[in-house]
Amino acid sequence: MRNLISPGKIILSGILLLGLLFAGILIIAMDSRVWIPPGSELNRSQEATSEVQIPPDAVSGPTQVIPKVIPTPDMPRTLPPLRTEVEQYSVQPNDSLHTIARNYTVSVEVLLAANDISQPDFLEVGQELTIPAPQPQGMAPDFKVIPDSELVYSPGSIDFQLAEFVHQQGGYLSSYSEEVNERQKSGVKIVQRVAEEFSVNPRLLLAVLEYQSGWVRSPDPEEESLDFPIGVAVEWRKGLYNQLAWAADNLNRGYYLWRVNGVPIWILSEGTIISIDPSINAATAGIQHYFSQLYDGEEWERAVNAEGLFATYNDLFGYPFHQSFDPILPDDIPQPALRLPFEDGQAWSFTGRALMVVGAADQPGLRLILPRLAMPWVVSLMMPGSWQLRMG
Repeated sequence: MRNLISPGKIILSGILLLGLLFAGILIIAMDSRVWIPPGSELNRSQEATSEVQIPPDAVSGPTQVIPKVIPTPDMPRTLPPLRTEVEQYSVQPNDSLHTIARNYTVSVEVLLAANDISQPDFLEVGQELTIPAPQPQGMAPDFKVIPDSELVYSPGSIDFQLAEFVHQQGGYLSSYSEEVNERQKSGVKIVQRVAEEFSVNPRLLLAVLEYQSGWVRSPDPEEESLDFPIGVAVEWRKGLYNQLAWAADNLNRGYYLWRVNGVPIWILSEGTIISIDPSINAATAGIQHYFSQLYDGEEWERAVNAEGLFATYNDLFGYPFHQSFDPILPDDIPQPALRLPFEDGQAWSFTGRALMVVGAADQPGLRLILPRLAMPWVVSLMMPGSWQLRMG
C-alpha cells in the first residue's frame, strides 16, 4: 500500500517554498546597489573575500555590510629610506621653504623651528638652513579606498554618463556655471574638462566634490563652499575649475609618486609626519596624499578610512571595487611606433645659423627671430592678435 501525502502537507510545503523565494528576492533587492553577480561584466576583480562595515552616519540609511572585493593585489612596496642625519642646505634662486621642505620630506614648521625663521616668505640666496631628519609620528591606514582604475580616467569609465548623472542628483553642481578662459562653462563641462586635462576619473572628482562641499546632491550647500568647494581657500584658486584642478593635480601626485616608489611618508596639513603602509595601492596613495594637503590628525584619518571618501563614493556609485578594471594597461598591449611628423625621405635639421627677422606691418615693435630652414615647405604660425607668420 502506497504512502499518500496529505493535501495539508502539500499546501504547507508550497507556502514554505514561496517564503524562501520571496526572502531571496528581498535580500537581492536590498543590496542591489552594491552587489553584482559573479561573472558579470562589471565584476572584473577577484571574488569577495571579506566584509566591510559602513557606519550609519557615513551614508544615508542604516549600517550596511557589503562584500569587500580585493583589487589586484600589490606586492608591498620597497619604500625609499628616511634620512637619519641632519643636513645643511644653501638656499638657491627661486627656492621657497615649501619646496625645500617637500624635497627633504619634512614640514615647513620643522624648518621654521630649526632655523629660527620668523618670516617664512623671505629667504636669501646663499642662506644656510639646517634640515632635521624626519620623525614619523604614526602609521597611515592600510585601508584601500578605490581601485587604481577609479583614479585614472580608465576604460572603466567609458559608459559613465556624466551630464545625466549630475542632473539626476539635482545638486548645486547641476545648475552651476562660471567663466573659464573667457568662456562660460557649466559645472558638468568643468568636471569633464578637468577629467580630460588631468586624466582623472570623473566619478572620483564628483565623489571628492561631494565629500568636501556637498555640491553634487545638495541644492543649497554651505555658503563658505561657494567660492572654494574643495576647501583650498586661496584667492587665485577661487572657482570650481581652479579647485578641481588643484584636487586632480594632488591626486595624481600621490598616485604617481607611489607608482615609482618615490615617497615613504605623508606630511599632513599641520606638519604631522605619517609613515605610509607599503601594502596600499596607488589610487589609495593618491587619496591619502590629497587629503594630507587639507587635513591633519583625526580629520585626515577619517577621510582616508571607510567612513570618509570611501563612504561618499559608495553612496554615489556603489562599491568602488565593483568598478575595477584590471589591468589598466595589459602586459601584451601593442606599443605604437614613435613617429615624428616629418616627411619620409627628407633630411631635417634644426640650426641657429642664418637667422632672419620676421615682423608684422601693423605691429612694428614686435619681432620674432626664427632659424631659416632650407625646406620648400610653407610654415604657418598663429600669433596673438589674429595674424600669421609665414616662411617658405
